[in-house]
Amino acid sequence: MLRILQGKYRNRRLILPPPEVVRPMGQRMREAIFNILRHRYACIWEGQSVLDVFAGSGSIGLEALSRGANPVFFIERSEDIVQNFIRKNVRDDENAVIINTNALAPYSLPCLVDVAFVDPPFGKDMVKKSLERVFPHMKEQSYIVVQQELNASFVCPPGWRVDAERIYTYKHMRILCRD
Repeated sequence: MLRILQGKYRNRRLILPPPEVVRPMGQRMREAIFNILRHRYACIWEGQSVLDVFAGSGSIGLEALSRGANPVFFIERSEDIVQNFIRKNVRDDENAVIINTNALAPYSLPCLVDVAFVDPPFGKDMVKKSLERVFPHMKEQSYIVVQQELNASFVCPPGWRVDAERIYTYKHMRILCRD
């Protein structure tokens, strides 16, 4: 069982897809990422726009939404996951925008975003292509949190730099900033 950690939805239990379908970000890792963003980058969330790519259960986007992010865009390919999990977890929050599309295909957003979370399925080598789709939607002063399996290769894209990184059991998390 996962819960929202902070903000207006604190302690809200999330409805989760089966573990063989999605790999939701655990509470400890979510808390660590939000603390890094808050303390290192002064990310206050209130009014910041957020993109949750490969949203799955929506846990990371919902955490941002709970803390005041507006709007939060959830990108998820699976119609089943969108209808049975993300929509039920988001409920009727008007600041949530759910986009049922493939994160590797071109998509449009009505505004640029401050923070993007990119957590593609493991073992499918999707990080590079995912980032290519995210870049056009980022503000000049923005951050991208990228997660991938521990031993996967990663090449920082031109114009961006790895500003922080952490290892959590079987995941490697990087925060990218513009050069």
